[in-house]
Amino acid sequence: MAKRGNWAGLRRFLSLFVGFTLILGNLTLAAPQAAVAQGTYIRQWGTYGSGQGQFNTPWGVAFDPSTGDVYVADGNNFRIQKFTSDGTFVTQWGQFGLGDGSFTAPRGPAVDSFGNVYVADVNGYRIQKFTSDGTFIGKWGTRGTAEGQFAQPVGVEVDRATNEVYVLDAGDPSGVTQYGEPKVHKFTSDGTYIASWGSNGTGDGQFKLPGFLAVDSAHRVYVSDNWRNDVQVFESDGTYVRKWGSYGTGQGEFQGVQGVDVDGYGNVYVADADRIQLFDTNGTYLGEGGSQGSGDGQFNQIKGIALNSSGNMYAVDCANHRIQEVRIDPDVAVNQPPVAHDDYKTMDEDTVLTFPATDVLVNDSDPDGDTLDVTSVSYSATYAHGTATLENGMITYTPDPNYNGSASFRYNIDDQHGHTAWARVRVTVNPVNDPPVGVDDTAVTPEDTPITITPAELLANDSDVDGDTLTITGVQFNPLYINGTVVMNADGTVTYTPTADFNGVGAFRYNIDDGHGGTGWARMRVTVTPVNDPPGAVDDQKTTNSNTPLTFPVSDVLANDFDIDGDQLTVTSVSANPTYAHGTAVLENGMITYTPEAGYSGPASFRYYISDGNGGTTYARVHVDVVRTNLPPQALDDYLNGTKNAPLVIPAATLLANDCDPDHDALSVLYVTTPSDPSALHGTVELVRDNIIYTPDPGFSGIAQFTYGITDGAEDAWATVYILIPNNGPVAVDDYKTMDEDTVLTFPLSDLIANDLDADGDTLTIVSVNKTLQTQGALTVEDGVVRYEPFANLAGQASFEYTITDGDGAYDTGTAWVWINDINDPPMMNPLNFDYLEVNEGQPVHNVGGWWDWEGDEVTLTSSIGTLTPLWECGMFWWDFVTTDGPGETQPVTITATDPDGLSGSITFNLKVNNLPPEITGLSGPVDPTQAGTPVGMTASFTDPGTADWHTATWDWGDGTTSGGTVDETNGSGSAAGSHAYSAAGVYTVKLTVTDKDGDSDTETYTSYLVVYDPGAGFVTGGGWINSPAGAYLADPSLTGKANFGFVSKYLPGRTTPSGQTQFQFKAGNLNFHSESYEWLVVGPYKAQYKGAGTINGSGKYGFMLTAIDGRKPGGGGVDKFRIKIWDKATGGLVYDNQMNAEDTADPTTELVSGSIQIHKS
Repeated sequence: MAKRGNWAGLRRFLSLFVGFTLILGNLTLAAPQAAVAQGTYIRQWGTYGSGQGQFNTPWGVAFDPSTGDVYVADGNNFRIQKFTSDGTFVTQWGQFGLGDGSFTAPRGPAVDSFGNVYVADVNGYRIQKFTSDGTFIGKWGTRGTAEGQFAQPVGVEVDRATNEVYVLDAGDPSGVTQYGEPKVHKFTSDGTYIASWGSNGTGDGQFKLPGFLAVDSAHRVYVSDNWRNDVQVFESDGTYVRKWGSYGTGQGEFQGVQGVDVDGYGNVYVADADRIQLFDTNGTYLGEGGSQGSGDGQFNQIKGIALNSSGNMYAVDCANHRIQEVRIDPDVAVNQPPVAHDDYKTMDEDTVLTFPATDVLVNDSDPDGDTLDVTSVSYSATYAHGTATLENGMITYTPDPNYNGSASFRYNIDDQHGHTAWARVRVTVNPVNDPPVGVDDTAVTPEDTPITITPAELLANDSDVDGDTLTITGVQFNPLYINGTVVMNADGTVTYTPTADFNGVGAFRYNIDDGHGGTGWARMRVTVTPVNDPPGAVDDQKTTNSNTPLTFPVSDVLANDFDIDGDQLTVTSVSANPTYAHGTAVLENGMITYTPEAGYSGPASFRYYISDGNGGTTYARVHVDVVRTNLPPQALDDYLNGTKNAPLVIPAATLLANDCDPDHDALSVLYVTTPSDPSALHGTVELVRDNIIYTPDPGFSGIAQFTYGITDGAEDAWATVYILIPNNGPVAVDDYKTMDEDTVLTFPLSDLIANDLDADGDTLTIVSVNKTLQTQGALTVEDGVVRYEPFANLAGQASFEYTITDGDGAYDTGTAWVWINDINDPPMMNPLNFDYLEVNEGQPVHNVGGWWDWEGDEVTLTSSIGTLTPLWECGMFWWDFVTTDGPGETQPVTITATDPDGLSGSITFNLKVNNLPPEITGLSGPVDPTQAGTPVGMTASFTDPGTADWHTATWDWGDGTTSGGTVDETNGSGSAAGSHAYSAAGVYTVKLTVTDKDGDSDTETYTSYLVVYDPGAGFVTGGGWINSPAGAYLADPSLTGKANFGFVSKYLPGRTTPSGQTQFQFKAGNLNFHSESYEWLVVGPYKAQYKGAGTINGSGKYGFMLTAIDGRKPGGGGVDKFRIKIWDKATGGLVYDNQMNAEDTADPTTELVSGSIQIHKS
């Protein structure tokens, strides 16, 4: 009974996912009908159970005509069973799960021509492929709407002639289409997607609740629809052909179609609730068999049928948990339609295929032996790629011009008793090479400009009906039309160069080849557009005198210029480069004026620019011969310095240096004379050969002047020379004195001028003493005595300045230097930045201070603790100390400076160091769940800024026990480890406390849950609905309402991760969550919890955690409760939680409105 109860829980879970198919078993059944004469019972096998040859809700059957074996999908036993044709058990495979070879809801099966078995796994959203003994070969499919994905794959069938696989997808069971509409999918035998057709609806080619499908020998596909109560027929490409059936209990009516199959004559067998009806290929009723019940030949919910080689029918009697073999024969009085099979022909491209109509009848047949006739042919342009006709017993097929490939058209046959059929003539049109077609091209290039054309440009409008790649093999031209030259370059491009100055149209041919012997040609016509040619300019010659402007009309320079196009030329501008023009050029009012530089003679040139009025421009030069004329020289005043009581010799070149001649003639001094005011001479002046000698009056100082004349050999000029004769001043010579530190120096004032000098022998006197300049003390002068008292402790050099005069207005300043002998003093300490410092252990601490020494001695700095860094250049120091232990390092700190003679000074401040607690980091444990009774090891790192501290560790395991930890540390930091074996499954919170030697501590909680599982503790199932509270759905917290759920979570034997399925649907928020995998499961006395991942509305990657309470268990409180938490795995963002803000380990509080939760004990 316990085992039966477990299966009941699983079936309650499965009803959430395949409930839409189980609805078939709950439809109102037709009134029992007596079996008609054509139905014959042969045998049966199977009873309810899970043993060999027993069934639990079988759903689907297949027959292998090659071996005579029968395969049955045993639904709620999650397996495939194999039997001989008489029902003898052979083998079985499968179990519940999503692994290879496991099933969640097996449907089908189907067998290909090699004996391979295909099974549709409804809730696994896949097709699995096996050998005939159950060895797994492969699989394909996932949940979704893309090519090769499924919403609910409820059926599978194989076309044994092609081994193509057809999958019937019932669509989204929730009634919406977010996971796909009902369709038929077509694949190769290895799962390669080919095509799909179908949609949700009641129109032709649409489906509402399809359940079974079959394929006939003509490759047509038959689909039964339980909701529509009909059978639809399609071509293998999905083209709709016909349908029949409606709701009812009469002949050709259905009350839930539960299976379909087709025999070799095209007769169609349809399972209708508790009977099987027989139709011809057009849907004409032929007979039936079966009724409701559990006796021989009676049925209770047929779930699939399959014909064997003898024409007998295997029917899945689902609710009676058995397989029955029966035979349904048609009424012999009813004529059956003929059966047409496709024919195959071959022909060459661009030919006509004609053959007798009797050719296509060779492989057709009629169950009644009727004579067959071809009555007509028809075709679709989409598939025929040509035309087909029937005339005088001959069929003629004419393909479209240049077409090659596959083509087909229909032919229709008649058995002369009102029944018809059709098949296709499939024609292979072999390709025949066609020559390429060249189309003329055009291009445009400006006059005198070559154009290069790529092969791609030439071939762009050319074509080859066979799709061959075209190449250019050469170019040709007629001299009458080329108007230029054309060459084919090494890279395949073609370059056309028009004749110089030509404009108009030039043409040449290019030849093309398709690589298969086909050639062609086309013309390239190049339009050469006219381009204006620039004018031609010719240099001109002109003459003018120096210093004389030259003006002439622009027509002078245009007279020898020309334009090939005959355009009227104009002068637009002139320009003069100083290097060549030696002057300026101006264009104004049609006249050009050239002005040479003053005094310049020789060749010169400037440019003039012309235009043809159509954008063409150029330039030429006007060459000017500037003829020389003489200009007088220019003399400029000179300013010189002389010496008192000494003659001044002036070279003539000195006076001429600033004089000039416009003609650049050589200049010379012609004469010297007194100035206009003779008294300004203050001496004598004379010209001696190339020198001018000026002698000042004795003792004269001041400014003297004279006049001198110059000549260029033709004309002359004169200027004035001004000479400054200064006075000779005194020279003050520095003085030096010596004294001891902290004494007074006195000496006569006359000592300062005793060593001073005057070149003129003047008597010197002291006019002032600077008493503040660098004296570094007190300086006084009284009664001709100098007194100097330096500052206390001052040693080294001091100085002051004094000023003397010669009495003739000249002055000089000297310096008196005093050397103060040093007497040693002890160093002094400056105040510290801080006289009290407080820090936490492990932190560095700093202080800044300074010292000074009167003598500037190098001192030795020491500290009671820490490190000193002297800053010698500024007499300061930087004190550093890295603390390691608080409060042990609290103390006064003294810093001392000592000079080389042993004299010292010191300063003290107070340091306080505080203790800090350790900090735990990197608390880690097992990522995967751990089985109960297995030791669990955990580690953590910790740090303590107090490197002198030592530590202890305590683990709190969350199950009421604690234990000491193993500590491994260096310099106050390290790791703590612990181990614990849990006796019971659960989700535990683990804490670690680390304490230092001073009593301060840190406690860290393991951020992940420590999951301990016990595979033997049982499993959990549940289904029903809750009222989703406000705030549970994060996308819209205001939404409330009904939320459905269903789940099963169980450890399968030998597995370390649980298996099962979970679905949660909150319709108000359009939220449909479906699990894909589980991570762990914990089952307690009354509570179960598990974690995994899945999708929302068929996409994404979401984590979830489900917690459930079985209220009937001791401690469960008498009420089932449910909680699910869903989050986005990529971002961690919460999506849904019906117990918001509660700890993950908290007991759920949301009570079930309907349904139940059951914890199953092993």
